[in-house]
Amino acid sequence: MKKLIFIFILLISSSLLLAQEMYHSNAIYVKYVDNKEAEVQSNSSEYSVYSAFDFSKYKLTNHTKKADSLLNELSKVKKLTFNYPIDPMKMANLFTKKPGVEYAEPIPKSYTFADETNDPDLNQLYHLYLIDAFEAWKLMTGDNVLIGIVDTGIDFDHEDLKNQVWYNPSENGQDEFGNDKATNGIDDDENGFIDDWRGWDFGSESGFDNDPTYGGDHGVHVSGIAAAQVNNSIGTAGTSPRANILAVKIGPDFGLDNSVYNEYEGLLYAAMMGSDVINCSWGGTGFSQTNSIVVKTAKELGALVVAAAGNSNRNQAFYPASYDGVLSVASSADDDVRSGFSNYNTRVDVSAPGTFIYSTIPDNKYDFKSGTSMASPVAAGAAAVLRSQFPDYTAQQIKSLIMVNTDNIDELNPNFEGLVGSGRLNLYKAITRNKNIAINLKEDIITSDDPTGLIKAGSKVKLDLVFENILDDLENLQIVIGNDKFVEVEVSNSIFDFNNIPKGGVFSITDDIEIIIPEDTPENYNFNIKISAYHNGEKIQDFYVNFIANPSYLNLHNDEIAMTVTSNGNHGYNDFSENIQGLGFQYKEAIDLMFEGGFMITQKGKEYVADGIRNRSSVKDRDLFSLEKISRKDYGTFSVINSKFTDKVEGGFGNFDSLALGLEVKHEAYLFNDDDLKHSILIRYILHNKYSFDVDSIYAGLFYDWDISEGGQKDVIRFDTIDYTGYAEIVEDANSPVIGVHLHSELPFNCYAIDNAAFQEEMGIYDGFSEAEKQMTMTSGIARLSSRPNKDGSMVISAGPLFIPAGKKTEILFSINASNNEADIRESVRKLDEKLKSFDLQSKVEIIREINIEKLYPSPVATNKTVEAYISSQSLTEVEMKIFDYRGRVIIDLGAKRLVTGYNPVEFSTAGLSQGAYYFGVVKDGELFSYPFTVINE
Repeated sequence: MKKLIFIFILLISSSLLLAQEMYHSNAIYVKYVDNKEAEVQSNSSEYSVYSAFDFSKYKLTNHTKKADSLLNELSKVKKLTFNYPIDPMKMANLFTKKPGVEYAEPIPKSYTFADETNDPDLNQLYHLYLIDAFEAWKLMTGDNVLIGIVDTGIDFDHEDLKNQVWYNPSENGQDEFGNDKATNGIDDDENGFIDDWRGWDFGSESGFDNDPTYGGDHGVHVSGIAAAQVNNSIGTAGTSPRANILAVKIGPDFGLDNSVYNEYEGLLYAAMMGSDVINCSWGGTGFSQTNSIVVKTAKELGALVVAAAGNSNRNQAFYPASYDGVLSVASSADDDVRSGFSNYNTRVDVSAPGTFIYSTIPDNKYDFKSGTSMASPVAAGAAAVLRSQFPDYTAQQIKSLIMVNTDNIDELNPNFEGLVGSGRLNLYKAITRNKNIAINLKEDIITSDDPTGLIKAGSKVKLDLVFENILDDLENLQIVIGNDKFVEVEVSNSIFDFNNIPKGGVFSITDDIEIIIPEDTPENYNFNIKISAYHNGEKIQDFYVNFIANPSYLNLHNDEIAMTVTSNGNHGYNDFSENIQGLGFQYKEAIDLMFEGGFMITQKGKEYVADGIRNRSSVKDRDLFSLEKISRKDYGTFSVINSKFTDKVEGGFGNFDSLALGLEVKHEAYLFNDDDLKHSILIRYILHNKYSFDVDSIYAGLFYDWDISEGGQKDVIRFDTIDYTGYAEIVEDANSPVIGVHLHSELPFNCYAIDNAAFQEEMGIYDGFSEAEKQMTMTSGIARLSSRPNKDGSMVISAGPLFIPAGKKTEILFSINASNNEADIRESVRKLDEKLKSFDLQSKVEIIREINIEKLYPSPVATNKTVEAYISSQSLTEVEMKIFDYRGRVIIDLGAKRLVTGYNPVEFSTAGLSQGAYYFGVVKDGELFSYPFTVINE
C-alpha cells in the first residue's frame, strides 16, 4: 500500500494541508511486471485498463539509455478504472498481491488553495536584488532555454508574457496541403498530442486539449516570476531573461474549484518536449512510486525539476520536491528569515524569496502573492539562467551549483539549521562559480542487527554510504559522520578521507560505520544523522540520513495466529493506510486478514470519538497519545503486550483537544500457547477516571475492517446478539477463515455492521468515517446486525453506556478468535471464559470486596419481567437499592434491604422501564456499587 497523497497549489491558506477526499473513488495505478500480465487481467467486466502514460508516439533524440529504461518502466503502469465506487487504498492492496503485479497504489486527487494577500507598498522587485540577479545577468552569454511551467495555465496576451511563450515549431506554419499546422487536426510532430502548437491542457473539464490558457491566476503569476520579459519598459521582470515558457496547464478551465488534474502527466509532457527546467509550484505529502519514476524520467531526459517545499509550516517531506534529483525550494522573506508559512526539512535544498513577490496576473495586471509557490519559480528562473550559461552541465550539476553557492542564513534562522537548505539562493555566486566543488549522496543503506529488521532502542545499526563527485575534480575530501541534533547516538567511526576523485567519480563507505541507538530513545523517533563534507579543510556541504527508531508497535504470534499491537490502541498496522508497519492479522496460511483495526472511545452526545481510525477524509485520526513505552513479556504459556494511552496530554494536539475525554486507558493483549487457546487473542482495556468527579455515558469498543476475501469484497459481517459476538466471513466459502470478535465483559452491548461501499443515502466508509458516524455506530445499541454481500464489510463492537465514579476504574474484555467455522469460535470463547476464572491478569483493577453484585439474570431482559440479582457481602449491613439510567439519574428507588454475610438473592421488576441501558445499584454509606443491564422490547 503506497502512501497517502494530496496535491495542491502552494498558496498560503488557513486550511493548510487539510486532507480532503484524498483519492479518486473508482481508479488505481497498477504497475505490471510485463504487459502480458496486464492483458490477462484486463479481461474483466468490473474495470477497464488504460496506459497511465501514453508516450509511444514521442520522437525522442539525444536521450540516455537510462531514460529509455525508465520510459519502459512507465509503460508497465496502467490505470484501472472501475465501474463502481471502490476503496482505492484497499483495492490497491488487493492488486499488489496479484500475480505479475510489481505494485499498485491509489491515484491522488489534486487541489489548489485560495490566494494570499497583497501589499503594494513593498519593494516590487526586492527578490531580484536579494539574489543578485541583475549582476548575474551582466555575465550571461548563452542562448535561450525552455522552462516548463506546469501550473494552472498562462495569459498568452499579457504584455509581459506574450513574447516569452514557446511555440512548437513542428506544429506551426503550413503543412504540405497549405493548412495551418496549429489547427489542421493532425499530429504533425507525432508526439501523441494533436495541434499542441503552444503547449497542452491536462486540466480541461472536457478532457485534454491544446489550449493551456489560464483558468486561475496562479499559473500566470508563477510564469511572470520565472520569465516575464526583461527590458521591455513594461511591468515587472522574470528571474531569467533568456527563458521561453512552455505552458502546461493542469488546472480547471474556469478556476471554480481548487482541484488540479494529471499533474505528473503534465510534468512528463514538459520533459518530453525538451524543457531544460520544469517548475512545479504544487505538491503533496505522499510518496508515489509511479510519480517518482516520472520525476526520474524527466531528469534522464535532461530536465531539472524545481518544486515548492510546501506551505504547512511543518517539518515534513513534500512531493515532488522531496523526490531524488528535484531542487526543493523553501521560502524566505526580504530579511532572509524563513517565511512563517514555509515547510522546513532535511530534504529542502535551498531557500528563495517567496514572501510578497510582485508578478503578472491576467488582463495585463500585476499583484503580490506569497508562498513557496512563488519561491520555486524564483529558483527555477535562476536555474534557467545557469542552464543557458552552462549548456553542457547536467541537471544534477546545475542543482549542485545552485546549492553550493548560496548565502548562508542559518544565523538568521537558528532553530532551522539544516532544515531550510544550504542557504538563500545567490545567482551571481552561481554564475561566477564562486564554488565549484560539490558531491551528491546517491544512496544510504541502513541495516539493523535486530532479527525483525526494526531499529529498536539499543539496536546496532550499520550505515553504508555511496557518493558521487558532481563538479570539479576533488583533491583532499573528508567525510565526517556527525550526530542527531536532539538524541545523541554512539558512532563507531566518524572520519573518512578520500583523495584525487575525478568529476563523475563514485566512491563509498561500507562496513565501517556502526551506530548504537540509545535505550531512552522516544517512540517513533526520526533520527537525522548529519554528514558533513570538507574539501581541503573547508566545509562544502551537509547531508542528512533519516530513519525511524524505537517503533511504537510490537507483534504477538504463535504457530497459528499473529497480530500487531500499537502503543496507542491500534491493531494490525501502525501506519494506516500504507500498512507497512506491522503484520496485520494472520491465521495459519492466511495473511493480511485485517486492513484496519483499533480502539475507539466516546461519550454520548459529545460529537467526538477518540481513536486512531480513519476519519472523514480517510486519513488516520491521531487522537490517542501514548503514556508509556509499549512492552512485551513472555511467560512461557502466554505472552502479553502492555501499553497505556489517553486522548488528552499536556500540550496535546489531538483533533478536538478541548473536547477530549481525558480518561487513561491501560491496554493489554494476551496470546496463549495452550493448544485449545492458540487461535484467540484476549484484548483488555482498563478505563481509569482520574478526575474528582464521576463520568457517565462512556462507550468504548473496537473497529475492524476485515479482509477475509481479496480486498474484502466478498466479506459479510454479522452479529450474534445472544453470544455478544461479531463474525467476519465469506458466506459462500466454507473453507475460508472465520473471525469472531467477542465481548466477554457483562456490560451493555452495542454493535453495527457497516457496508463499506455504501454512499450518500447510507452510512459507508469508502467516502470517509466521520465523528458522527463513529459515534452512531458505537452508541446505537444493537443497531445493524449484518452487512450486505459484495459491499465489503466492517464491524463496530462496543460496551456502554458506562458509569465510572471519580477515581475509579472499569474493565472491558474482548477477544479475537479465528477458525474455519463458527462452532469452533464459540468453543474458543467458552474456553477463554473458563481460562479467565483461574488466570491472573497482569494489571489489577481495584475491586471493592465488601459488597459485590455478582450477576444479573437475564440480561438483556424484556419489559415487565423479573430480574434476579445476586449480591455478595462481607458483613451484615444495611443498603439501599436503586435503578439508574445511563446518565446516572435515579429512575426507580427499590428501597432499603439488609444484607447478610455471604450470598444475597434479590429480585426486582422492569415494569415501567422503556427499552434502553440501565444500572442496578447498591448504595452503602454513600458509596455506589453498580451493575449494568439492558432492557429490550419483546
